[in-house]
Amino acid sequence: MSRVDSYNRNVQDQNVESKKKGGSLASILLYGVILGFYLFTIVYHSLKLNGANFPENPKYQLLIIIKKFSMFYFTIWNFILQIIFLLLAIVDEVLKLANISRIQSGIEKIRLSIFPSLVFPSALIVACIFWGIWHIDRELIFPKTIDEFYPPWMNHALHTFIIFPLIIEVISQFKYNNIQNVAITKKRAAAILILYCAIYQTLYLSVYFLHGFWLYPIYKILTWSQRVGFIFGQIVLALSLQQLGFFLVNQNTSKLKAK
Repeated sequence: MSRVDSYNRNVQDQNVESKKKGGSLASILLYGVILGFYLFTIVYHSLKLNGANFPENPKYQLLIIIKKFSMFYFTIWNFILQIIFLLLAIVDEVLKLANISRIQSGIEKIRLSIFPSLVFPSALIVACIFWGIWHIDRELIFPKTIDEFYPPWMNHALHTFIIFPLIIEVISQFKYNNIQNVAITKKRAAAILILYCAIYQTLYLSVYFLHGFWLYPIYKILTWSQRVGFIFGQIVLALSLQQLGFFLVNQNTSKLKAK
């Protein structure tokens, strides 16, 4: 290798290292705006839900269920998960700008672990399943009777806007080396996701066995074999989306290394 090639290689390595360590003011601003919107949405949702007095009428049955069991909906789990991730991402970027590496390295590892293992697949599973069922028959997932309580902007905040943090994070991952080596392996990420889904499905099914109703209307029309198949299908889809996340991130990092 010539001295020129060696020098160019060293310069490239230094550029990669500086990109990897330097915080991004743009990411902080973007994530800050999204976090503010999320917090407004969750507070608005909680205040409106807790302050509502729905009459004992079949029309409001689903809203009564949502009010009592809102924390048993995967949509809410995903929304809270994204809030936690956004907080971690903002803190990580701020610490990088402040050059506080001792604390920052631990925050970064958590950030790079939960994003591919939980945040990316959870958000996509919510968006894909919700809008997929909606376009088949919205009454099976989001009946018109709850439109008066959930305005369109809130519906999209919970089921559509959740994609934007994924896009921002995947694009920004070019700052890191291979994510599998930095934070978490694919096998461990898959194990975490399966455990996460198993815990949720156990709690979800417990609502039916203990109270006798389904939180999502689609389960009413399915047989037990179809329900089991639907649940396992969701887990398989989530694992597939998780692998997609790894692929997208690794595509970015491989392009960086090729430069």
